[in-house]
Amino acid sequence: VSPAETAVIGADLVTKAAAVKLGFVDRFSGTVLFTGRVSEAEAAMQAVSAYVRETLGYSVCAITRT
Repeated sequence: VSPAETAVIGADLVTKAAAVKLGFVDRFSGTVLFTGRVSEAEAAMQAVSAYVRETLGYSVCAITRT
């Protein structure tokens, strides 16, 4: 799966998983930016991480908060 395809999948997942708004999707680098409450952003990130790890077989690093 290309970065462009992953960005589109990620953008779709974050908007369905939590009350966040898409800010920017860069299909060339695979970047997805979204905004929302911290709890909603965390839920969106967890949903995308789980999907790409379990469905696409990506290696995903732990998400930390400092």
